[in-house]
Amino acid sequence: MKEKINNKKFFSNLIIVGFILVTVGTIYLSEDLKIPERTSSELIEEIQILHKKILADNDQLTLINSKGEFRFQRNAQTDQWEFVGDDKEFKESSFINQFLNKMSEIKIKNVIESTKKNLEAFSLDRPMGQLKFYNSATKQNYNVNFGIYNSIDNSMFLTISGKKGIYHVESANASVETITLADIIETKPFNFNLNDLVNIKFYVGDSKTPVLDLSKKAELVENASMEVWRDSKKEYTKASIEDFFNNIFALRSAKVLESKNKQQLALLNDLIKSPEYKISVVNTKGQIDIYLIGSVIRSFKDMSLNDEPYYVIMTNLNYPVHFIKAPDLSLFNLEQLK
Repeated sequence: MKEKINNKKFFSNLIIVGFILVTVGTIYLSEDLKIPERTSSELIEEIQILHKKILADNDQLTLINSKGEFRFQRNAQTDQWEFVGDDKEFKESSFINQFLNKMSEIKIKNVIESTKKNLEAFSLDRPMGQLKFYNSATKQNYNVNFGIYNSIDNSMFLTISGKKGIYHVESANASVETITLADIIETKPFNFNLNDLVNIKFYVGDSKTPVLDLSKKAELVENASMEVWRDSKKEYTKASIEDFFNNIFALRSAKVLESKNKQQLALLNDLIKSPEYKISVVNTKGQIDIYLIGSVIRSFKDMSLNDEPYYVIMTNLNYPVHFIKAPDLSLFNLEQLK
């Protein structure tokens, strides 16, 4: 009988010990994976990473990634963010406005404790990208740090200044770490249209003599004064001139090179020496700009062209260098003119 009682006590004690171990283990795991406590007001705010108040309260923004630092300023009149170039000129950026709008809509999937181990695991100890908002009046800032991108469920991990935790959120329409200048602004090698010009010279190869020398002149057409383009040697229809150059001037860059290394400089020097085409333009203010168009290439030092066809356009032998994605240079074929 005593043996049966002892066995019952043994099993009872075993169950109690097991319960204690499970309880302690649960407490330990909950502490290790603890999600920061949030108030109801914080929960409402955290539904959106960039709620409207953040976008409205700040007037400056810096986007930082491995490609560089890109600065923006919010236009108080239009409430749109504009890119601030090195020349201090403000340029429209539909991309950044769409990106921020998307960021303001994404929802939080989960919040993870921001331990050193977790920050390293999600590449947030050394962020892959950053959004730094700043209020120039209050001197306050609001920073968002971006970690790894999860391609399996199209999500990303980030931290926010002043808030605890690592946020696992839906992905926006672009990955911050891969954004380039060509994404931010609709980069065009030719930042003008025909109405801005008074003279166009078109050269083939490295020839010093233009095959096309067009000047804008006012002529009387059906008792009305009209501006037309006239070549010094040959006459072309107004429509063909406009179609030809409007197509060229509408080109947009697929990639942009803003700085160079020695190998890239050597390749660009070859372009300078023997371009496929050269276009010289004079605007209504008398400013002269020269554009060099290179041959089709499929690779360029330290540029990811993926063996696809591009040609290069340089302005005044300066930067940025524009890479136009196209199978050939048929757009510059003068046989299109009539």
